Order: sequence, then C-alpha cells, then structure tokens
Amino acid sequence: MNSEMRLAQRPSVAVLFALLFVAVLAGCSTYRSRGIDDTGNATEVVFPDLSRDATLNEGTFPNIENLRLVDRGATKDQLYGLIGRPHFREGLFGVREWDYIFNFRSGGGITRCQYKVIFDINHQAQIFLWKPAQCRDLLEPKMMEQFARMSYSKLRELVPNNCASLWTDNGKLHMPILVRPSHAGLTDA
Repeated sequence: MNSEMRLAQRPSVAVLFALLFVAVLAGCSTYRSRGIDDTGNATEVVFPDLSRDATLNEGTFPNIENLRLVDRGATKDQLYGLIGRPHFREGLFGVREWDYIFNFRSGGGITRCQYKVIFDINHQAQIFLWKPAQCRDLLEPKMMEQFARMSYSKLRELVPNNCASLWTDNGKLHMPILVRPSHAGLTDA
C-alpha cells in the first residue's frame, strides 16, 4: 500500500516529457528580440536569419493595400487576415513577435524585405519594423511620393490659382491627401 501511494505522488514520465518538450520549444528560437516590455518595445530587435529559420523561404508578394492597413492595436487574427501567417517558427506560447519575408516588384526587379511585428502584453500589434529600413518606402504610392518631394514653388506652378478649393485663405496649398499616415506600419529599425 505504501508503494502505491509513492507511485501516485510521482509525476508520470509522459508529463515530465511534455514539460521538457515545451521548455525546449520555448527556447529553440535564436532570433527573438530581447527585452520586450508590456507595451511592445524591445531593448534589442533581432531579425531571423533568412537562410536558416524561415518556414516559407521564398516569402510572399503581399497585397500592398492590405499591408498599408496594418496598424497599432491589430490583433493576431486581423494580421493573419491582412498579411497571412508568419514565415518563421515563432513558437507556441506567449509569442510576442511575428516575422515575414515580403517580395516587392520595384525598379524592374524584385526587392526582398523582412517585416517584423512586435505585440504588447495583450497581444495587440504595436511595433512594425523593416529590414532594410528602406523597404517601408515601397508602401508609398509613387506619384504621391514624387508630389510630396516637390518644392512649394513648383507646386504653385502646377496647381493653378483658379482651383480655389486647393488653396487655403493664406495662399498655401491644401494637401490633406499628402499627410503621411502616422500608423506604425511605417516605422523602421
């Protein structure tokens, strides 16, 4: 009877194996950013190695309009619907970052970019990073980019004075469409 009680008190081998397996999985990712606080800020951002860690090595060509909709506060389900599942083994429990490989057609070729989303403690997207940082510019519409870079005098030449709705009372061009969205999708590393 005494030996039966001792056996009942011992954790089973299966339970120990399961706990060990979960611990190994939690620590197997070598590319996790470090020091992620409750708000989603990291003390050290780490991007995964494309050649070793990707589950989708070729990446994807994202729907740019969907990518532009990514913003702070998005849930994992919303991100999954907009830009798909992450392209790396992110872990099983308490995952606070997702990584992607995106391809963009630009300049007659293909530009390959890494995109990282870091979540806050409530698993809402807060930080959005690009590697290389210039990849974020690929989300900007080309015409608007060129228009935004024009000098004020050049704009004055192009937009006639008789287009009253485009000019403010103090003679400045009213350009609400050029105001760059302040969403986190345009943050860089």
